[in-house]
Amino acid sequence: MSNLSAYVDEMIKIWQSMRAAWDGARQSWKDKDRDQFEREHIHEFNDSTNSYIANLRRLAETIQQIRSDAP
Repeated sequence: MSNLSAYVDEMIKIWQSMRAAWDGARQSWKDKDRDQFEREHIHEFNDSTNSYIANLRRLAETIQQIRSDAP
């Protein structure tokens, strides 16, 4: 496993932890401000983070393939 693969795994764990914390917070914050905050920040952050993790994963796979192909 490369350092980048380990970093991807760590990012996934951190993101899952943050997502769980938000899910807990949103249960006690039930008003229009929460809905607005979620629309303006959480959804965008969620999309960006998922894209970032997917791209890191592809990069780690590419690097691993290059290393395995190298003489």
